[in-house]
Amino acid sequence: MSKNYYCSLGTNCKMKFVIFTFVCLCAIVQVSFGALSQIPPDKTPGHPGFCNSNDTGPMEQGGTKQLKNCVVAWCNHDASITLASCGVVSFEGCKKVQDFTKPYPDCCPKAEC
Repeated sequence: MSKNYYCSLGTNCKMKFVIFTFVCLCAIVQVSFGALSQIPPDKTPGHPGFCNSNDTGPMEQGGTKQLKNCVVAWCNHDASITLASCGVVSFEGCKKVQDFTKPYPDCCPKAEC
């Protein structure tokens, strides 16, 4: 097996590397658009195994709940709650399209140019 196995078929390795790097960067940017916040555990006795807040109501530990305005909540095993939302994105020169009937993250705004 040659040292340059992946390029032995006469393909352009530099182009493959550039495309691979571009795809990875796009994936990282797409993931970074979200916003996370943390709600500390509710210390109210009588609800072991549950998370509770005014925003989410009671949630079973390890569970998730879709909230309004394209927000999802996760009930962590320490009874804290993690909220994820879409974050802020600029749509200069494009139309912002958002469908709140879809679950997070599909309900996040997208650019329609």
